[in-house]
Amino acid sequence: MNIHSKFFWPLEMKMRLPCFPIPLLSTILLLCGLLLVPSLFPDGIARAEEPLGPKTVRAVGWSTVQNNDLSAAKTSAVENGLLAAVENAALELLPPDVAVSRFSAVSRTLFGNAQSFIQSYSALTPEVVVGDTLRILVEAEVLPEKIKEKMIGAGVLEGPKTVEAPRLIFFIAEQRLEGEPVRFWWRGSGQPEPVLAETVMAQVLSKQGFAVANDKVKISNPDALTPLVGNPYPDAASAVAAARALGADIVVVGTAAARVGFDVAPENIKSFSSTVSARAYRTDTGQAIGEVTETETAPAFEPEEGATSAIRAASISAAGKLAQLMGADPETGLAPDGPIQLVVMGTGNLGNFVMFRKALSGMPAVKEIRIRQLQSNEATIEVEMETPEPEKLLNAIRAEIFESFEIRFHETGPNLDNQLRIELVPK
Repeated sequence: MNIHSKFFWPLEMKMRLPCFPIPLLSTILLLCGLLLVPSLFPDGIARAEEPLGPKTVRAVGWSTVQNNDLSAAKTSAVENGLLAAVENAALELLPPDVAVSRFSAVSRTLFGNAQSFIQSYSALTPEVVVGDTLRILVEAEVLPEKIKEKMIGAGVLEGPKTVEAPRLIFFIAEQRLEGEPVRFWWRGSGQPEPVLAETVMAQVLSKQGFAVANDKVKISNPDALTPLVGNPYPDAASAVAAARALGADIVVVGTAAARVGFDVAPENIKSFSSTVSARAYRTDTGQAIGEVTETETAPAFEPEEGATSAIRAASISAAGKLAQLMGADPETGLAPDGPIQLVVMGTGNLGNFVMFRKALSGMPAVKEIRIRQLQSNEATIEVEMETPEPEKLLNAIRAEIFESFEIRFHETGPNLDNQLRIELVPK
C-alpha cells in the first residue's frame, strides 16, 4: 500500500494519541513494505553516527466500518495510519534483508509501542468511505532516534561501534645544534628535556586520528624501558618490544638534528637546516610500516630560534608523510587544493626576508607557514590557510607596510592558482 500522499489537505482535526490495539492489517503492511522498499544501506546493518531529529511522515490509515459506526472506524483508521508512519520511519533505518530476517524482533519492538515513537500528529483530511472501508491521511512527527534505540536494544539494529584510534609512541632522539647534548625522554635518570620533534609530530598525528601516548603511559611500566635506558638510538627490535609492553600499536623511532648553514653578511643572519628521520613499526608483528626523511631550512638571527624553526618545519613534513604511510584518514588532512606555494624573490637581503616572514606568519588568514626551499636570492614558502584562497593572501600581503622594502607582485589577476610569486625590493 502506498502510505504517502502527494496532496496536502488543510488541517481539520487534531487529537491526542490514543492507546490502541495492534491491528493485523498493520503487520501485513509492514511485511509488504519490507519486501518492496529498496535498500538504502547495501553494506549491512545501517547505523547513524549522529542523533536523528524528529521526522515528519505522512501515512494513509484505513479500517473497516462495522455496524455503521463511523466514529469507531475513524479512530481505528487513525491508529492504523500512525502505526504505518512509525513503520515507514523504521524502514529507513533497516536494509530489507536485515528487516526480513529479523521480522519477529521488529514486530515485538514496534507493535504496541507506537505511541512512544511519535511526538505529535494531525489528521490532514476528512475520512473517505468507499464501501465498508474508511481511509484517512495522517501526518506524524516521528522520533527515529527512539526507534533506533529500541531496535538496538532488541538486537535488530547494530549500535554504533567505537573504533579505537591506533595507539602510538615515539622514541625520537633530538640534537638541537652541533655540540649540544642529545635529548630523549627514556634516559632513565633526571627530568628529561622536552623533545621538540616529538611534540610537533604528536600534534600533527593526533589531528590525523592517532592516539599518541602521553607521559603517564610512558611511565606506566618502567620495566619495559630497562633495555633502552641510556641509549638514545635504540634498535628497532628493542623499541618495538618496549612499545608493545607499554600498550602501543605503532612505534616511531628516529632522530632530529639541526645545524648551522651559510652566513649572510652584513645582517649577521644565518641559515639553519634540520633533518628529521623516522621509521614506523607495528608492535604486534614488528613489521616496518615505512620510513621518512625530511629536511627543512629557516633563517634567523639567533641559533636557538633558527634550530627551533627548522626542526619544527621538518617535523611537520615528516609527520604528514608518516600519517599517509600509516593509513591516516585523508579527510582530516589538508584541504583538497593544498597549501599555497609562495615564491619570494629578493631574499638575498635576509634582514628583509626575516621581517617579511614574521609579518606573513602573523596574518589572520594564515594558519601556518613552512619554508620549503631557501636559495641565495629566492625562497619557497608553503602557506597553509583555513581555505586556500590566493587572492585573499595577496590582499593581506598588500595591506602590510615595511620601512626598508616594498613588495612587487608578479602573479596577480582573477584566475590565480596556488602558486604565487612576489619580490622584496629594497627602498
